[in-house]
Amino acid sequence: MNRTSAFGQLPPVWRTAALGTTLAHLVLSAVALVFDGTVRNVIAGVFVAALAAGSLLFIVAFVIAAGRSRDEQVTMIGVYFLANHSIEPAGRRLLRLCLLGQSVIGVVAASLAPFTAMAFSTLVPMLGLGVMAYVGARFGWFPAHGDEQDEQEADEAAEPDTSGPA
Repeated sequence: MNRTSAFGQLPPVWRTAALGTTLAHLVLSAVALVFDGTVRNVIAGVFVAALAAGSLLFIVAFVIAAGRSRDEQVTMIGVYFLANHSIEPAGRRLLRLCLLGQSVIGVVAASLAPFTAMAFSTLVPMLGLGVMAYVGARFGWFPAHGDEQDEQEADEAAEPDTSGPA
């Protein structure tokens, strides 16, 4: 079996959502650092909305994964962190990098203006986690129940050969 054909594909709309969210987080954090008062408070509200949207996506992903688990060997790490070959490598890398970027942006922005509404910037990565979870649950590839051969091939492909010369 060709493993590359079994990867779930990341739809372009979710690529755009991940990149757009990260870019918007960067721009809004920069604006909130420059302008104090009402502008910063409104942007903090946007950050809280990102937390709510990410939490909702996280819950929806759980429900989708639970439904798929009747027919497929769905793993939580495969759904929420795109492990076990659930999504194509390029899509998995993009979503993980966007999550990392959102986390770094949130911590740096909150560090530059401590004890202010900038602390809400650290909530935005929940949206990145929610997007990853939804993509993993909705579009991820998981072996069917009773398909131990495919699972064994996937595990063997993921493990390096440590047998060495005899």
